Amino acid sequence: MWDSQHARYQSMLAFCREHNKIEEYRPYFEKRSDEEMCNIAITLCHMTDRMLSSYIKKLEKDFVENGGIKERMYNARTGYRNTVVEQLKAEIARLKSLLDSHGIKY
Repeated sequence: MWDSQHARYQSMLAFCREHNKIEEYRPYFEKRSDEEMCNIAITLCHMTDRMLSSYIKKLEKDFVENGGIKERMYNARTGYRNTVVEQLKAEIARLKSLLDSHGIKY
């Protein structure tokens, strides 16, 4: 297995970062040795594992900071209700002021 000190490792890593479709690797199946193809496959597996691990950590962080779907739905509903209540309170105050200015008792 090639490590990061191997002479071809950096060029292989750069190629793998830019190419993720099997069609892009097919021309090399006959040109490269089994060892080279195995190292490419291992590199792709490591890259995929690192990417998925990073994504899972991001999802965990987002969940801790923002909660799950139920919490977000609850916050959206209560936020909407609070907005409507504040708008209604402002409208009631405006109407009371209007009635008072016309001397109407309520």
